[in-house]
Amino acid sequence: MSWAQLRADDPRTALQAIDEDYRVARSQDRVQRAMILCDHFPERQEEAFDAAYSWSRFGDYKAITALPACVDYVARRKRKSKSDKGWRWKAKQPARENDLRQAEAELGTKLPGDYRKFLATYGHTELWVRLPEKSGELCFYRSTELATQRSNLFDFISLTEKNPDKVDAYFRQQYGVAARDLVPVAEPAQESHCMVIHLGQGERFGLVLARGP
Repeated sequence: MSWAQLRADDPRTALQAIDEDYRVARSQDRVQRAMILCDHFPERQEEAFDAAYSWSRFGDYKAITALPACVDYVARRKRKSKSDKGWRWKAKQPARENDLRQAEAELGTKLPGDYRKFLATYGHTELWVRLPEKSGELCFYRSTELATQRSNLFDFISLTEKNPDKVDAYFRQQYGVAARDLVPVAEPAQESHCMVIHLGQGERFGLVLARGP
């Protein structure tokens, strides 16, 4: 699909198509995505250079790494001190009010005010964090995906437990929250983790936690 859009001289739609695939399988078409950014979106060129810097051992980035601007980027990355950090938000897709109301209806509760404002301002987006030797992306879900993500997380947590109620009891004892009230809101690329928010009523409403593998 992405190649077809490029042949039709529509790089923006091609990037949207590959970004959707990229969310599902980050290892797929990573080089093509970098080439689209490099060739058609100069304001996002550093994302392509960062991909080449981080993943060249897994893919053919020669066309990118040979660019003078990329050579300069790599040199600057290597000169930066260990304490130097960088971050930027990628393209924002703010949630509409109807989408937020739909999410709250499906979840059966209001969203915390700060998180609701985040969704209305940033929505489905990614936070790109760059360290001297490593970069990462934190990918935030659409508001309309939250209920499904909640179900998926609870199903995963209770996979080996015949009585799901025991899962909630364990989580309440260990963490002071019910597993059923944990809603994934974001996940890092390339890693089996997720950031969750607790939507159970009480003093822990809106608490943000991270879940490992």
